[in-house]
Amino acid sequence: MNKHLTILSVGLLFWLSPVYGEWIESSGQAQIINGDINLARQQAVDQATHYAMLKTGMSYTSHQQVTNGQLTADQYDVHQAASTGEVELISERIEGNQLTVQLRVDIFSDPALQCMGANTKVAVLIPQTEVKERSQLRYGQLENFGQNISEHLSQSINQTSRSALAHDHSQDRLEMNSNLHDTMGYRLPSWYSETTDSQYVLTSEITDISTEKSESSFLNFWAEPPIRQFGLTLSLYHGISGERIWRKNYHSQAPWEYERQQKVATNTRNFWQSKYGTRVDNILNSAIKDLDNLLSCRPVMAQVVARQADRIIINLGRQNGVQVGDKFQIILQKNLPDRLSKLRPLASESNAEVIIDQISEMTATAVLKNQNASYNIQISDIALKI
Repeated sequence: MNKHLTILSVGLLFWLSPVYGEWIESSGQAQIINGDINLARQQAVDQATHYAMLKTGMSYTSHQQVTNGQLTADQYDVHQAASTGEVELISERIEGNQLTVQLRVDIFSDPALQCMGANTKVAVLIPQTEVKERSQLRYGQLENFGQNISEHLSQSINQTSRSALAHDHSQDRLEMNSNLHDTMGYRLPSWYSETTDSQYVLTSEITDISTEKSESSFLNFWAEPPIRQFGLTLSLYHGISGERIWRKNYHSQAPWEYERQQKVATNTRNFWQSKYGTRVDNILNSAIKDLDNLLSCRPVMAQVVARQADRIIINLGRQNGVQVGDKFQIILQKNLPDRLSKLRPLASESNAEVIIDQISEMTATAVLKNQNASYNIQISDIALKI
């Protein structure tokens, strides 16, 4: 049997039970901006389908299209392993600048595709959000917008995420070469996560925050608020290997309800309750759902941060959901130089298992079950929850 395996190749377990379907009726609303009815319809459909999923205890991300009043789903990624059949448009109503849709959604739940659920949350390092075009921040004098986005994202993760907790480092900028992000094989330095006891690093970049002038009304008696864009790119890196394992672009727009020369405080409730702040908050919540769907199907890995005799300390604790009696398997780790002399992590199986017997907020102490299998365990080895 081959004793060597890559860190990210740990198999996933699945529940096995019958598939079943259910028709759910739901409604959704969206604001029509700049006369874009198609965008409003898509947003209303997203909301209605989301509500339908919530009625069955599921969450989802989707891409869909409307054809002759019949909605067809190109792709649905649903937590709790659900999928959709037909999505029927029962009615559509426009009142002023508000569009409302009534849907009938055929939801299939397939537990055979579910990941084995776990109560353990992984720690995700959230550094300060970068801004691609800082000149766009002048409109509204948004000096700390990147920091405030990361703060709000961290708070939302800690309040709503099922799979992650945020280590808020919104005041810290990662010294990274952004040009390397798209380079195949680029790896984030692992010490970013090691120094904060994080299992993942989530970087973010605001790609568009430009403002479009609104059209004045008849005789210029009044004008609609300008429309401001919000584009965001998120990238998730594995804290042990440094590899980027996920990336996604988000984009939306909303009215900017402030005067041109007004300095806007983006860390206030007033901002986050504005139309623009609400739209940004919706994007961040959508990103958190995507993150949950990804992390819920990945193995929970900690690292050994200290060892003495038959006892070790790992960097998961009470805040991660670790409990006394939890079991972890130790995976031995070593680094091998590649063709460019960069160190690449390699993991090897071992027979060592540990049982948690003491817990603090951010760490846990465990005792080794098999003394004979413990001799090769070193700091930075991997502890895989079993």
